[in-house]
Amino acid sequence: MISIYEKPGRNSGIIGGHFLEKTRIPKPGSTLDNPEFYSPADFAIGATVEVFSRRFVLTDADHYALDSLRQKLGVGTTNNQPADQNGDDVGEPSS
Repeated sequence: MISIYEKPGRNSGIIGGHFLEKTRIPKPGSTLDNPEFYSPADFAIGATVEVFSRRFVLTDADHYALDSLRQKLGVGTTNNQPADQNGDDVGEPSS
């Protein structure tokens, strides 16, 4: 189950916040006959996830999610995203 929250940006003209309630998301290219859904292993920091024709770049996560990805799944969690247009870090680095 996935839920998506976008970080609101100051004076961006785009309303951030709650984007998607908890639900299972099919991967692009999967069919109704043979659906393939996103799993936790698909959510490494820096990965791009397509949800209903919208692309999201994963830049950070809370400590619980980062620890789960790192310890249970062996998924990399290093934040190597560039700074945004305002010069602010997109996400906090995690070690």
